[in-house]
Amino acid sequence: MSKNAISWDEAGLLINKLMKESIPVLAFLVTPDGAHSKLYGFVDSATFDVGLVISAKQGSPSTSSTLKVPIAGGEFLYGDKREMAEDIREELAAKYGEAVLMLLLPSGSVFSLIFNP
Repeated sequence: MSKNAISWDEAGLLINKLMKESIPVLAFLVTPDGAHSKLYGFVDSATFDVGLVISAKQGSPSTSSTLKVPIAGGEFLYGDKREMAEDIREELAAKYGEAVLMLLLPSGSVFSLIFNP
């Protein structure tokens, strides 16, 4: 899937939609040293100071598994299933989601939210 850079404003609108509409997401975080984490859940909050907070239980970050990622200095990218290889497009979209919002962090870490819009 090719990735297209989007503005902070566009990313903010998309993140707000994910929160307001309680759209389930699959969150992936991969660090430069190879550590990685995966969490199925919901975007619980998003602020410049705190970052993006994904919670396994909707509206319950204090009582569920969470993943918090700082967003300062990052670059947002967006892609959807139309950009996936045609021979695997439907299978991957059905298994993981039709769209991805990626955040490339200054540390070299990559944070991805995969979802069905």
